[in-house]
Amino acid sequence: MIRTIEDVLGLDHLNVYTATQRPMAAAFDLDQREWSYKAKPSALLANTQLPIPQSSFASSKNIPKPTHDAAYWAGVTKEFDFSVEDHLGDPAKFNRIVWQGLKGDVPYPSQRTGADLRKDRNRLPRASVNLRGANPTNGSR
Repeated sequence: MIRTIEDVLGLDHLNVYTATQRPMAAAFDLDQREWSYKAKPSALLANTQLPIPQSSFASSKNIPKPTHDAAYWAGVTKEFDFSVEDHLGDPAKFNRIVWQGLKGDVPYPSQRTGADLRKDRNRLPRASVNLRGANPTNGSR
C-alpha cells in the first residue's frame, strides 16, 4: 500500500522495502464507466466554517463539539510557524498547548511506566491487538 501511495503522489520511495514491492495497480480501473461512490464529510467538520451543507451530516449520530473556537487556537499558537510543516520550534510546548486545549484541567502525562518495550518485541503486536488469532499467552495460532 505504501508503495502505491508513493507512486500516486510521485514521491521517492521511503526505502528499499517499498521500492521493491509491486504497486497495487489492479485496484484501480481507469476504464470504469459506472461510479457509485459518494464522499461523506467527517462529522468533525460539521462545526467548521467550511461550505459544507448541514444536510451532509444528517446521518451522523454524534457531532463532536469543538473545545475552543478558531480565535482561541490562533491566539495560543501565534508564536509557532505553520508556514512549513513540522517547523514548530518547540514541539514539547506545542504538545502541551494542544493537550490543555483539548483536555482542560486533566494533568499532562508526566510519569513513564518504565516498561522496557525492547524485550520480546515479536510478542508486542499480538499482545496488544491479538493479530491473526494468536494467543498472547503462549504464542500459538
